[in-house]
Amino acid sequence: MPEIVPKEAPDPRSLLGYDGTNFYVLKVDSDGRLHVRGEDQLFTYKGRLASHRRGIISGADGFYDSNSPPAGEIWVVTNVAAYDRITATTSHAYYTPEGVDLIAFRRQTEAFGIGIFSEYHGLVYLEEGDVVRVHFTGALAGDDCVVQLTGQIMTLET
Repeated sequence: MPEIVPKEAPDPRSLLGYDGTNFYVLKVDSDGRLHVRGEDQLFTYKGRLASHRRGIISGADGFYDSNSPPAGEIWVVTNVAAYDRITATTSHAYYTPEGVDLIAFRRQTEAFGIGIFSEYHGLVYLEEGDVVRVHFTGALAGDDCVVQLTGQIMTLET
């Protein structure tokens, strides 16, 4: 096996990374976070996601949107729950808006009593400006609806 010698003498307190041919000192920012880019992106856990948004639906048979991640975060949504607090509904459809299109990822059709959740369990990744939109079939204009997201928060590469 050939001897591997770094091109530069690293600081003895530095952690080394190896790319297959040479060792490199890993870079960190002033907060001690590792600098990564591109395919080097690490899954960076920032915290637990528990987002609750409540408000007035867009209209009869309308929709209500979840909160959106702030700049610098990616939300890894593993569960979505939605309900109408005022009216019984018959279907809840889950989308992520993409420009003028709606990308569907769940539709649940059944009799939802007042305050009864529909749920999605899976993976949805949201970045700044993205939302989960839930359409409530059977809802009335002025209904008070809830969209909750749970999962984890990632930071963007630095």
